[in-house]
Amino acid sequence: MPTVDENPDFDILYWTGCAVAYDPRAQLTARALVKVLNKAGVNFAVLGDAETCTGLMSPAAPATRRCIRKWRRPTSRRSTRSSRRASS
Repeated sequence: MPTVDENPDFDILYWTGCAVAYDPRAQLTARALVKVLNKAGVNFAVLGDAETCTGLMSPAAPATRRCIRKWRRPTSRRSTRSSRRASS
């Protein structure tokens, strides 16, 4: 990926975010988008080492993993559980 130092005349700044550094799924997404941008001939650059973290919680954090697992369950299971609680 070209950095702003390597390509100062970029048209689009692709801010990847810090998740790309540690999240394998984010890495796959970033690579796929770069392929699309290159194939489309888009003149883009990334900040590279100048990019900072947003401060958002890591998807690897335990609380986040629990939340993700909860909301990945089928909707019908969530609504069934909540309706059982309401009728108890």
